[in-house]
Amino acid sequence: MKRLLKSITCVAFIFLFSGTTVFAGEKSVENETGDPFETIEEIKRSAEQGNAEAQFLLGSEYLDGVKLTLNYQEALKWYRLSAEQGDMTAQSALGLMYRNGLGTEQDDVKSFTWYRRAARQGNATSQYNLGMIYGSGKGVLQSYILSHQWFNIAAANGHEDGRLMRDKLAELMTPEQIQEAQRLAKEWSLKYKISKGD
Repeated sequence: MKRLLKSITCVAFIFLFSGTTVFAGEKSVENETGDPFETIEEIKRSAEQGNAEAQFLLGSEYLDGVKLTLNYQEALKWYRLSAEQGDMTAQSALGLMYRNGLGTEQDDVKSFTWYRRAARQGNATSQYNLGMIYGSGKGVLQSYILSHQWFNIAAANGHEDGRLMRDKLAELMTPEQIQEAQRLAKEWSLKYKISKGD
């Protein structure tokens, strides 16, 4: 009976990993004077002038499809411009776009690369998504140890689903694997001196 329960848990966990990755794309965005943007025209003008936050917001408006017509290619373009300037939320959004083939060919390697760049800056959603990627083995060698590491880092940065997935995954791991994952998470966190943020 115990073996059957462990098998059921394993199948359920694999099913969880087959799901789509997550994107948390909301953040406070202000214009050059420190006030919130009031119009799409103001956002476009600022984005065209190179404002990374406005570029992120414009990409989000194209992805949302409410104030602007839904356009994945435009969303990808503006997210990329913002991400290349170091905006971690735009980097996370690019990870999502490549992961799901929105506005571009689906590309697990590019998705992983953008998630990792955002994760290094403390983006907990990207850290969680790296845990999902390592857990599923899509685009990388599947590893429960690395998956646990990233869920642990995301959880330490306040990502509740990261904590839940880390704890669920630990049920399938040996104590030695968990210890190694915890060591890697601590080592990584010290190297990048991550503070809470998304």
